[in-house]
Amino acid sequence: MGDLQVVGGIKKLNNNNYNTWATCMMSYLQGQDLWEVVGGSETMPPVEDVNGALRKWRIRAGKAMFALKTTVEEDMLEHIRDVKTPKEAWDTFVTLFSKKNDTRLQLLENELLSISQHDMTIDQYFHKVKSICREITELDPNSVIGESRMKRIIIHGLRPEYRSFVIAVQGWPVQPSLVEFENLLASQEAMAKQMGNITLKSEDEALYTSKSRRNFKPIAKGGYKNIDKEKCHQGTTQPWRTQKTDHKSSRGKRFEGNCNNCGKWGHMSKDCWSKKKSIENNTATSEKEIEDEWDAEALYAMEENELALMATMREHIDYEKDWIIDSGCSNHMTGDQKKLQNLKEYKGSRVVLTANNSRLPIAHIGNTTIVPGNESDLVSLQNVFHVPGMKKNLLSVSQLTSSGNYLLFGPQDVKVYKDLKIFEKPTIEGRRVESVYVLSAESAYVDKTRKNETADLWHARLGHVGYHKLKVIIEKSMLKGLPQLEVKTDVVCAGCQYGKAHQLPYNESKFRAKKPLELIHSDVFGPVKQTSVSGMRYMLTFIDDYSRYVWVFFMKEKSDTFSKFKEFKTTVEGEVGMKIRCLRSDNGGEYTSEEFKQYLKECGIRHQYTCANTPQQNGVAERKNRHLAEICRSMPHAKNVPGRFWAEAMRTAAHVINKLPQPRLGFISPFETLWNMKPTVSYFRVFGCICYVFVPSHLHSKFDKKAVRCIFVGYDNQRKGWKCCDPTNGRCYTSRDVVFDEASS
Repeated sequence: MGDLQVVGGIKKLNNNNYNTWATCMMSYLQGQDLWEVVGGSETMPPVEDVNGALRKWRIRAGKAMFALKTTVEEDMLEHIRDVKTPKEAWDTFVTLFSKKNDTRLQLLENELLSISQHDMTIDQYFHKVKSICREITELDPNSVIGESRMKRIIIHGLRPEYRSFVIAVQGWPVQPSLVEFENLLASQEAMAKQMGNITLKSEDEALYTSKSRRNFKPIAKGGYKNIDKEKCHQGTTQPWRTQKTDHKSSRGKRFEGNCNNCGKWGHMSKDCWSKKKSIENNTATSEKEIEDEWDAEALYAMEENELALMATMREHIDYEKDWIIDSGCSNHMTGDQKKLQNLKEYKGSRVVLTANNSRLPIAHIGNTTIVPGNESDLVSLQNVFHVPGMKKNLLSVSQLTSSGNYLLFGPQDVKVYKDLKIFEKPTIEGRRVESVYVLSAESAYVDKTRKNETADLWHARLGHVGYHKLKVIIEKSMLKGLPQLEVKTDVVCAGCQYGKAHQLPYNESKFRAKKPLELIHSDVFGPVKQTSVSGMRYMLTFIDDYSRYVWVFFMKEKSDTFSKFKEFKTTVEGEVGMKIRCLRSDNGGEYTSEEFKQYLKECGIRHQYTCANTPQQNGVAERKNRHLAEICRSMPHAKNVPGRFWAEAMRTAAHVINKLPQPRLGFISPFETLWNMKPTVSYFRVFGCICYVFVPSHLHSKFDKKAVRCIFVGYDNQRKGWKCCDPTNGRCYTSRDVVFDEASS
């Protein structure tokens, strides 16, 4: 029982805690005198059984194996279920997670760049930063994060209420160590709790104070303080007000300047009793530049209302990702530069004035895309301000309406329409959280599945598309469901190196079809030495010259070409609604049979042949076959998929190529060229990765496994699901209930 308690104290191994698990497990095995049979000098049983040495070794190996198998999650257990020795089990995990280290390292570095305190205590926040830095150091000893850098990272993500204290500390002649700095901040946190945080007595008070900014004034450092309500009724009919922290009354203090609304001296336009002047288009690209003060006042009023409600909303709104729809905001703006594309330096004179009278400069102006609610279509926002230091993402109602939109605010949600036909699907949908309307960056499911997405992952999902092309696709938002990611073009992919080679290009014909099916290029690929799972050895390709869309068919013999062409003709003419006019191929016997010639003649299809020994004349088909073969080699090699799945890899490669924008088409995909609609790639997954297919309850007994461990082998053209194959018995499944482990092989 003592051993069980010690082993139970080690957190079970999963996809995210290998380094911690390995350190704890090694210490445990060393303490129990079991490490020698795992990673020491006794990993193999003794050759001679002297004084029961073999039996003793088996007992120790059994204890070590028990410790390893009982401290891993069930999905990890599948990797070592059939191993024979503890060393084999240990080496399996070492190999498995060493392949994941690069991906994990990149994810940790991204997380460290964007980390912030949010609702964590000082102790929790420091612990999280230290844990990430320690794991980065373990994965890459050359990337040791020193104490000074760690301190800068922590300061960058602290909540705003600690800024004044941090500035004061940074002015000290001798800077505190990281531990001392943590203790100082913890003391400030405890002092703030002791003095009491800013709270609102009830929802009625929150609603009351948010209705009129005259009744709610900011104190120094951006906080708020209320006067006792009884004092509000002593000789005055004025509603109760707030006071500044220096206890000096703000009543009677006149504004030193003219009102921007009526032009009179002594008050600001926000307090003006005269009818407000109508404001025309206030976007950054409007011809008439709006004055500095108007923007400052609008943002002033907006931030007061937000800060007054922040205490009640912090649990519900993710200020890093969500967009707040606000009628007091004069322009879309965000503090996160990474959210914007096509950035340009802002050269105007406008600034943002916050509630504590500090001015935030506008650094850049750019565009961004958001996922509205649960929809998959991306919505583009133009002329968004990048305001460094801003902690929220704000959508301007006036800017939305200036661009021709109509907003409908309801009790529970807000919807944006392009016109007044509210029975149609809105372009943007948001929800009401407390008294603020919020547009979530993505639905909860998308957030969960996308938080670890990287450019390398999408490079693999998109059939190992070139990084230069991937960068252009992302920058121009050419595919729906593809997130905005930073793409480095100098990355070396092992799968691409194994699968791709460079040749001089063929001279291309200047003829180009003017409509679909006017010219079809065809070629046969094979024979392939490795017979596919379904027994196929040849691949027949058809490429539409107009759209460069490719269809693939698989055959056991070359003689099947004629029957596959008839199948292709029936299918494609029915889908496209046009007739095939011309077929171009080489002089292979599969194309020159009398039966084939007679059929083409009856259908009115002209047949063009290449000259003998001149494959360049059929260059479109030749290059497409080479392109398919390169991707087909890259995808399986990257995931160690057996060669018998080459046909599935080819079909997946064709599916991916058809959805990718092509330079020859002006960076429009063959799919969009042929069908006139932008393709969606959000369902793409990495070919050959490990996946778990759900088994319905009527197909398994009560204590059987509820999922089958398979490898992902492609997409089904007839059904909305993923194709997965169990490599142990060769059985294939098409299912929508699949969980993917895309980092595994």
